[in-house]
Amino acid sequence: MLILCQTAERQQRFDALFRISGLTAKTTESVEQLLSLASSAHVDVLLCAAAAPLVNSLEVVEQLRAPTSLLRDTPIVVVFPAGTPVELALQSLQLGAYDYLIEPFNEIELLTKVTVLAKVKHAEDEFRELAIRDRLTGLYDRRYLFIRASEELSRAKRYNKPITCMVVDVDGLRAVNERYGTDAGDALLQQVAGVLNQAKREIDVLARVNGDVFVLFLYHTDTVSTTVLASRIVAKLDQLTCPFDGGYKPSVSIGVAGVEASPELSMHAQELQQRAEWALKQAKRQGPGGIVLYAAEQQRE
Repeated sequence: MLILCQTAERQQRFDALFRISGLTAKTTESVEQLLSLASSAHVDVLLCAAAAPLVNSLEVVEQLRAPTSLLRDTPIVVVFPAGTPVELALQSLQLGAYDYLIEPFNEIELLTKVTVLAKVKHAEDEFRELAIRDRLTGLYDRRYLFIRASEELSRAKRYNKPITCMVVDVDGLRAVNERYGTDAGDALLQQVAGVLNQAKREIDVLARVNGDVFVLFLYHTDTVSTTVLASRIVAKLDQLTCPFDGGYKPSVSIGVAGVEASPELSMHAQELQQRAEWALKQAKRQGPGGIVLYAAEQQRE
């Protein structure tokens, strides 16, 4: 869980409380720090104990519930200072908080609320994961990719970070299915999915979008780094043995496209993916194992 707390005394209190309870908690002093932590770690519950005036807590809840927030679906418990009118505290619920407490509060009550919310959030995440996963490879499916890719591009725009898209096509899958059967083709897809999953970072978004096509969005990564990663993927597959009895050598073709994002950028995630798909078409012309970086000048030719 994450704790937003702006005074040292309260930070020490919450740290000691959750340490004793066995809950893992990190304390932050600003919404910016909180969102930074949320981008690289899973968060079950958020405790907001912003300093007076009261409007601070309400503004924080509203900001965290914004459509582009990484924590928009995370349960929030707000701790208000002593003397806060209940009518005002209830506004936090209208803005999207799950619950609130007013100082002085019962520490057992707080621990109970947080523990229950953490368990509920964990269960919800498990059910959500099952609904958005490709059954064969365990990767995200096309539908969820569109959601997460849009989120990552919005984040890149907000923080002026580069973002790239890599589209990977498994070479010769149709021939494998025809010669060795669909079970062999499925084994090949699982092998490629495993290599891609090992190559990506936890914050990257990887999905299987078609029978033999995978898409990877990489936040805060330029095209040079992504092309290097693509080369490593091709080399890794070249070192592997065929996952079924036959003479086929696993290989992929890869298209890469990237953009230096900024708040003024009007591009959508689907457009970035389309550029990578165009590059993939050029890579397929080179033969198995081809890698092509999108270039607008070449597309216009």
